[in-house]
Amino acid sequence: MSGISFLQGTLLFSLLLLASCNADRLPNQRMFLESIASGNEIEMTSQGQTYRVRLCGVDVPAKQDGQARKLLKKLTDLTDEEAKGLVVVTVRSDGNTIRAEVYAPTTNQDEETSLNAELLAAGLARTTGESCPNRETFQSIEQDAKEQRLGLWGHQ
Repeated sequence: MSGISFLQGTLLFSLLLLASCNADRLPNQRMFLESIASGNEIEMTSQGQTYRVRLCGVDVPAKQDGQARKLLKKLTDLTDEEAKGLVVVTVRSDGNTIRAEVYAPTTNQDEETSLNAELLAAGLARTTGESCPNRETFQSIEQDAKEQRLGLWGHQ
């Protein structure tokens, strides 16, 4: 009898734990690129559903949008060639709109690159006050771009 009580207790605990989680948060998942909507927003699909994914923690000013789109295209080309998706680490979701850190595969199969970080490193985006898992890293990357006077931070 005690085994059943333990099992019931474990099940109840699991259900309570699930209920306490943010219901809007999607699990990290592999999604497939549909289109690049802007310098920091991409359309993606997963399991037949389309999502608008906005890159967490970065903002691409209008004057950098064209260059940012080109960089995103370059970084995501490998996903088309190898039929691999992008890894989406969801921070927040609201229906079909997701705020996330997004990672693309590289030519080294064991590595992925952060689209968010690459935009910052090229000086095509600036950090926002948004809480993201790699917020401090993003701020450090932005500071390096400023010191190197890249993109936004170059001479006007």
